[in-house]
Amino acid sequence: MQGYSSHKVIYTERNLTPIVKVPATLTVVSQHLHISEDPKPLPSVISQGDVSNIIKEFISGKNPNLDDYFEKDYVKFMNTEKGLVIPGNTVKGIIRSRLELLMDCACYNCLSNKPSKTKSNKYISIFHPKRKYSDRFDPDRGREVCYVCDLFGNAGLASRVNFSDMEFHEGKVSFVKKRGMTYQVVEKGSVFKGNIVLNNPKPDEIGMLLYGAGYRGQGKWKTLLMGRFKYEDKDFGRVKFNISIDNADSYLNSFLNSHKNHVHDVEEDWK
Repeated sequence: MQGYSSHKVIYTERNLTPIVKVPATLTVVSQHLHISEDPKPLPSVISQGDVSNIIKEFISGKNPNLDDYFEKDYVKFMNTEKGLVIPGNTVKGIIRSRLELLMDCACYNCLSNKPSKTKSNKYISIFHPKRKYSDRFDPDRGREVCYVCDLFGNAGLASRVNFSDMEFHEGKVSFVKKRGMTYQVVEKGSVFKGNIVLNNPKPDEIGMLLYGAGYRGQGKWKTLLMGRFKYEDKDFGRVKFNISIDNADSYLNSFLNSHKNHVHDVEEDWK
């Protein structure tokens, strides 16, 4: 990670106490949110009307239009035995990527060293990502590591923060058509809940986690982009986190003071 060595840290030993567990809530603030279980439509069936009407029409000798009652092949929202969920790895990726983008002293793995042809123009206009080298931790070559990687892990170094799946707690589930397909979505105001577990965190690391999740102090959480169509349709993919922890402002200030002049912010809620 050339050019950033002055802000590296000596890596923290793994599996040390204390273990800190904090509850997290995610609220959908756009009209729709979709997190794909599979990017391709699946052979599932949506009931759109009173099926008993079909039976009545058959009995009366009519030939009902089944398209009025059923619509096949839709893209499912991520689902487990617990119902609709946002996977923990997705949540971790959202928070980590924000830190890599907003901290000029952090390494950044997503763009590698070659120009990418797959990045959205909207993404580029919002984040203005810099080209950075990637860290790979190797204790035989030294004990220094990127500050973000020390908490979130990287190749060769286990993570010290783990995210549970965020489970659907309340809200409305519906279906919308996009690009000629039907998508299962959760609607505005829907809430997901989960937990975050940190291993031996320092105050500034807790503050870094809060900042990456959108906390900006005094109880204010900014809108983050997540899920399908977030860069092409303003009615999709906007969420707000809320991580319940005492002294949140103190942790946030500890992080910001530790990385003064190395952290910036962007507005993701594009219009």
